[in-house]
Amino acid sequence: MTTERHGAFGNDDMMDATIETRDRGTGDEDGRKAVVGALPRLIALMEASGVSEVDVRVGTARVLVRTADVLAHAQSVVRTGSGDAVAAAEDHLFAVISPLTGVAYFAPAPDQPPYVKVGELVEAGQTVALVEAMKVFNEIHTERAGRVARLGVTPGQVVSTGTALVFIEVDDRPGG
Repeated sequence: MTTERHGAFGNDDMMDATIETRDRGTGDEDGRKAVVGALPRLIALMEASGVSEVDVRVGTARVLVRTADVLAHAQSVVRTGSGDAVAAAEDHLFAVISPLTGVAYFAPAPDQPPYVKVGELVEAGQTVALVEAMKVFNEIHTERAGRVARLGVTPGQVVSTGTALVFIEVDDRPGG
């Protein structure tokens, strides 16, 4: 068995790939080439869909691609902040962070009113945005109550995991 380890794939250097070929006397170089050739597409699909692990086998060749702690990274961004989220903390704002890569929308449909507008009050658990990934619309909810201070992105903009979608002036009342 031959094993190759590859790292630093994808946009955020958060992909790790292991390619294995088991030599059973067949010399499955075509399978290995097919697996290696599939890496860029696999990585793009993983980034777009939020999938954290893919295992592909072609003949005796196998590729296992994993994100480096994507869920832990996304949770730490939500809790500790990064980029715009850090700026939000400095402004005493709560940033509602996108948990996945996709296209951000602020209304359920183009002909319907937005979930939130700047200046409106929101409750904890309220839907504030949608992120479309792989033709699936994911509702994004705020964890805190308060007043919408500003939107972090424009409707229809492609966002990455960790992008601040909405900034909320936190309501310090109990339950807020």
